[in-house]
Amino acid sequence: METTTKEIEKVEIDASEIEYVTYGGEHHLPLIMNLVDQELSEPYSIFTYRYFVYLWPQLSFLAFHNGKCVGTVVCKMGEHRNTFRGYIAMLVVINSYRGKGIATELVTRSIKMMMESGCEEVTLEAEVTNKGALALYSRLGFIRAKRLFHYYLNGVDAFRLKLLFPRPELHHLMMPGALVLPGAWCWPWCCLVRGAGPGAAWCVVLALVLSGAWCWPWCCLVLGSWPWRCWCCLALGAWPWRCWCCLLLGLWLLLLCFGAAEHF
Repeated sequence: METTTKEIEKVEIDASEIEYVTYGGEHHLPLIMNLVDQELSEPYSIFTYRYFVYLWPQLSFLAFHNGKCVGTVVCKMGEHRNTFRGYIAMLVVINSYRGKGIATELVTRSIKMMMESGCEEVTLEAEVTNKGALALYSRLGFIRAKRLFHYYLNGVDAFRLKLLFPRPELHHLMMPGALVLPGAWCWPWCCLVRGAGPGAAWCVVLALVLSGAWCWPWCCLVLGSWPWRCWCCLALGAWPWRCWCCLLLGLWLLLLCFGAAEHF
């Protein structure tokens, strides 16, 4: 996946003027191809486009303004190493229409569809020099999984970005009291520091101490992947962030509650 940046005059529009539609058939294919050919430097054959839109039409969306196609996202999903993964292949918004939230809306719609289809994660590649795209995906909760050297034909490196969804089989491990006892902290301070908002980090320390149950930003340990997401933040609807600091501070809090903090 890639996007380009060209300095041209921006169009003044209201977000409500943009119409979003799911890929509806062959008449939409030339619109997608023209957008990608105009805005992206990476070449694609017509067979590549057909591969995506014919097999996963529900994952491709187009944005229109006054009948003009101004943006599109093309995705796929499938099994990958025992994981059902979604993949964002192309994201394009005409330069003059950028900064209007169109790319965010397109990606959000595709992510929602992939989540509803059972995907456990979503990945994509973005140029390391494309600060706009990296900022967009960071706001949506994506993390940088690895750097791919000389990934693009022009020799530019890419970051592989990944968004992980909570696994249903772990939902029973979350503390139900997190929604009813707002008087104690779960200690994912990173949620506050990174801007998730104070309401995102409430959890039940009392229940944690009495029952010995985990609050589950500790899914890092269970799933063996890092950085992961903070479950208590996710439960209350805030975008989750990396949880290593949650883990360290939470362990310290646990020791403190059991009277062990004085040993440090």
